[in-house]
Amino acid sequence: MKPEAQRIAIAEFCGWKRRGDPYPCQSDGSMVQWWAKDGTETSRLTSRLTDYLNDMNAMHEAEKIIQQSIPRRNAYAKCLRLNIDMPLTDFFFAHATAAQRAEALLRTIGKWKDE
Repeated sequence: MKPEAQRIAIAEFCGWKRRGDPYPCQSDGSMVQWWAKDGTETSRLTSRLTDYLNDMNAMHEAEKIIQQSIPRRNAYAKCLRLNIDMPLTDFFFAHATAAQRAEALLRTIGKWKDE
């Protein structure tokens, strides 16, 4: 799954909503405006959405959402364990990268697409 598609899928999971159609010259959607679900945040262009694959703070915020459901939280932990390609210890689990966490989250919510 391409990084941009991962960022968009996680943003939608975190409550960001697309507003309007892409600008005519940007059919790839890179100029779509996004708004927070409560409407209080300033709009952002897709190119300025949070970089979940490199930002641990952003992934911690996404993890807070997935932790609200015990079955989902357990499924996420299992996906994360499978995504870490080292012998599993608490250390490696706790130090998973933002990209590893992003993939595990997307697999857990059924949004991961193999290319």
